[in-house]
This record gives sequence, C-alpha cells and structure tokens, in this order.
Amino acid sequence: MANPFEDPDVKAVAGSGNTDATGGNVYGGGNAYGDANDQPKPAPTLNQAQQDLAISVGTTVAKEATSQAVTAVQNDYAEAQKQQGDAYSRPDAPDWCTKCMNWLPIRYIAWIGGLFLLVSPILDWVFTSPSFVFVIVGIYLFVFGIMIVFIESPSFALTRRPQLAIYFWLRLLSRMWGRSAFYFFISFLCFAEIDANGKFKVTLLAGIYLLVTATFMLIISFQSATKYRRIFDFIAAGTDPLNQDELVGKLTRKFDELDMDADQKIGSQEVVRMAEQAGRNLSNAERYAIQTFLDASCNGAVLRDDFVNQFMNHNIKQKWL
Repeated sequence: MANPFEDPDVKAVAGSGNTDATGGNVYGGGNAYGDANDQPKPAPTLNQAQQDLAISVGTTVAKEATSQAVTAVQNDYAEAQKQQGDAYSRPDAPDWCTKCMNWLPIRYIAWIGGLFLLVSPILDWVFTSPSFVFVIVGIYLFVFGIMIVFIESPSFALTRRPQLAIYFWLRLLSRMWGRSAFYFFISFLCFAEIDANGKFKVTLLAGIYLLVTATFMLIISFQSATKYRRIFDFIAAGTDPLNQDELVGKLTRKFDELDMDADQKIGSQEVVRMAEQAGRNLSNAERYAIQTFLDASCNGAVLRDDFVNQFMNHNIKQKWL
C-alpha cells in the first residue's frame, strides 16, 4: 500500500499551510482556531486629551477631600479652644494695689538684699568689736549673700552654671516659696546680732529688708499658684478626670502649639502667652515663679516632658509655687 504522505497532492496541500484539498482549514495553519473576530481584542487606549481630563478630575477630587479634612480638624480645634475659653470667665480688672504688686520687680529686690548681706557683716566687723559667735554668724551671712546674688541675678554666661548647681543641690530654692522660707531664716540670723548693749549694727537692717522681701515673695508665690491652676483648668477643659491619656494628649498638643520654632522647649514669652490664652496676665515675678516650677530638670527652659509631668503631678493641688 502506498504511503499517503508520499502523494504529491497531499504534499502540495501541506506545503501551503492553509487549506486542504477540499478548501478547508488545516490544523496548524495560520488561522486554525477561527477567523479574526474570534481573537482577543487589544485594550482601548486614551488619547492625550482624555488623559489630561482624568488627571484633572482626580486632582480636583483629592484637593476637595484634603480641604474637607483640614476644615474638620480646624473646626475641632476651634471648638476645643472655645470650650477651654468658656470654662471660666475673665476676672475683673485688678485694683491699684494689685497692679503695684504686679509691677514689683521682686527678683531684683531680693538681689539687692543679697548685696546687703555681703556688705553688712564686713561693716559690722570694721566698726564694732565682734564676738566669736558674731564672726561665725557673719561668715554664714556672707556666704548666703553670695548665693542670693547668684540665684536672683539675670541668667547669662557668668551666672548660669552657679544657678543650675544651686537649683540641683538645693531644689527648694528653685521655688518662690522655698526662697521665701530661706530668706525668713536668714533674717532671723540677722536679728541674732542684736546684743544687750544695744549697739547699732548694719546686719539688723539687712534682716529687716529680707524679712519684708520674703513676705512679698510668699504672697507672689500664692498668686502664681492660683494662676497656675487656672492655666491647668484652661488646658484640661472638658477632659474626663479618669482619662489620663486624654489629658496627656492635650498637654502635649498645647506644648507643641506654644513651641512655634520647634526647638523642643519653651521660655518666658511662651509662658506669658499661655497665661493670656487662659485669661490671666502675669507679672514678671509670677511668670518667673511658674516658669521655674515647670522647669523641673533645671535646664533653664521648659522641656516637653517637664511640662507634661509637672501639670500631671501637681495641677489643682498646687497651692504655692
């Protein structure tokens, strides 16, 4: 039997690759699975105008969503500020005596008292016949005078390190009420210089001066604590007392709001602005009392951790600063 694949007609059809002898499709030909309509069609493409239109629409939608989100955040912040501001009404205008107390530069008055202590023992040693006890007491007063001068001096390169060292080792002196108690003690030492002979001593005048200064400082400490508590109430307005995390969040946001230059610390201007937001004006002495109270680490400026921790640990319990 002849091999069919040797048939010339079969070879001719196979060589064409398209049709068999009857004109039908051959398996493996150029279009063995059907005509062109049965093939997958390519995805339609967008022209440049359509692409630009799609990008424009998407950008507009994204901007609108972002604008709505920003507006919602601003509204929430404004509502929180309104809630804080409405917590307490603004107090009446201070009377004349209160204005005088606010003007009083108590820090520099105390600094003069320190200079007084430096001079008075020396003058008494020169113009009187001091006893051994008087010499010992005078030495203590002289040293205390040096401490007062450094504590109450403006902070600059010469005084900064001694101030921080004193605040670190004698933490009590970083508080207004602590320095007041210290000055009361020094004034009593000055009064101990009174002898039975009734001789006049300059140290006695220094004691009277420090006694008056310490009294004013104690009053300012109490006033500062009152305004400090008002500031805390302003920041924490509407906070659940049992929700500590919410309070920490509000304190942190308030610090970040005050820290406009983002250097992770706030100073005297920020403390004054915070009090004004709470409806309270601070005298320089009150600002200094609040700032040194918040500066728990004695860094010379209020850091975020100190700011949050001091308000969290003391808040309304603080009666003196």
